[in-house]
Amino acid sequence: VFDEKGEVRFSVTESPDGVALFEQTPTMGRWVEIAKLGVSGAKMKVRALDTAQGLLFVSRPNSQGRWVLSAYDLKRRQWSDFEVGHERYDVTPGIPSLAVGGVDLTAAIFSRSNSALLGVAFVADIPLQQWVVPRFGEAQRKLDKTFPGLVNVVSDVDEAGRQLVVFSFSGREPGVYHLLNMSNGRLTPLGRCMNHIVPEQMHTPVVVDCRSADGTELHGF
Repeated sequence: VFDEKGEVRFSVTESPDGVALFEQTPTMGRWVEIAKLGVSGAKMKVRALDTAQGLLFVSRPNSQGRWVLSAYDLKRRQWSDFEVGHERYDVTPGIPSLAVGGVDLTAAIFSRSNSALLGVAFVADIPLQQWVVPRFGEAQRKLDKTFPGLVNVVSDVDEAGRQLVVFSFSGREPGVYHLLNMSNGRLTPLGRCMNHIVPEQMHTPVVVDCRSADGTELHGF
């Protein structure tokens, strides 16, 4: 597990005894087990280390079986009450990412400067982003108002948190990139995917919901 400077701070290992968290001692350079994160075979994936808050962000299933983003408190050596999830959909699942136009739609979004959590992206009936930091949530609402009918996702954030790369797409629009200046709200076009496609000539996808014989909800297009 690396910190924001790229230095190795912790290690996570799995054995028959469980999933363990190790820390390297500064003087001896030896790795010492400091906590048990779960039982052997527990599903989890480390996402980031927030050194300022002393939190290790981990994706794992909750008691209902839905993947959520949790935080392990490194100071108290226990799981905190923090959790970002959804009652019907997996958030930051521990599976290969789902991407459109090179943009990960199932990722947790962290600050480049201090690894603080900014928000999470997940796929419901449509891709969504849920923001922890209010100003990013406000920017999301403005983007959705500016580009109605499109899915607007933040694909990258600069180190200062003032410039956002925004990717907007739909079932008809392959995707357009803009640079959003958080200071003045200005949007600068960066480029478009698949210029040969005319969105107005594409069919509109229809969302379909149904239930299987055992009652499982199925979603499709």
